[in-house]
Amino acid sequence: MLLQAERYARDMTSHSFNYDGLHTPFLYSTNGEVTWHHDVRHTLNRSRQISSFHTPDALIERLQADTDDACTQFFAVPDNSMMRPYQRDACAAIGEAIDDKKRTMLVAMATGTGKTYTMVNLIYRLMKAGGAAKRILFLVDRRALAAQAVRAFSSFETEQGGLKFDKTYEVYSQAFHRGGDLDENEPMMPMSSPPKPISPIHNRDTALSMYPPSSA
Repeated sequence: MLLQAERYARDMTSHSFNYDGLHTPFLYSTNGEVTWHHDVRHTLNRSRQISSFHTPDALIERLQADTDDACTQFFAVPDNSMMRPYQRDACAAIGEAIDDKKRTMLVAMATGTGKTYTMVNLIYRLMKAGGAAKRILFLVDRRALAAQAVRAFSSFETEQGGLKFDKTYEVYSQAFHRGGDLDENEPMMPMSSPPKPISPIHNRDTALSMYPPSSA
């Protein structure tokens, strides 16, 4: 679907951009129902389907962001001293995948091996790296997992003099609605925007949002 957009981009010679002959950094193609996007600034980037066109402000932000530097900063942020070797390996592998411009990753760890703690450590490193992540959605489908995640974020010690995660970045959590956890075959209804959060931590640099899905 993007071949026509590529032809247009090659003809836009009046622009200063030049990415292997393409004179615009972002390509779009749509049939009115489905929209495809390709960030051509890096050869490892792949086209993908998006829900809507990016806003002008979003495009400017992306142009100004230095993802390569953010990846460098990610690897410079140390793991928590309580992390086990296999947990460190998992975070390092994710960082390498991000550096390779991969957008989808799966981490599989056995029960009791510290998945939540590993993810909190990973999220902290991503946030601390600056451009690697600004807002992160931590989604679970069980009350127990939601409570476990809240405890993990509130107890995670950063390298900043023992300052806890939720005292460094804003953490919002949403309570489950009445009705209990989701049944195994019950579909989850995604939310386009979060409701009013509970337990906000104010005066921090950025925000991490944790929204367990509500059940009917």
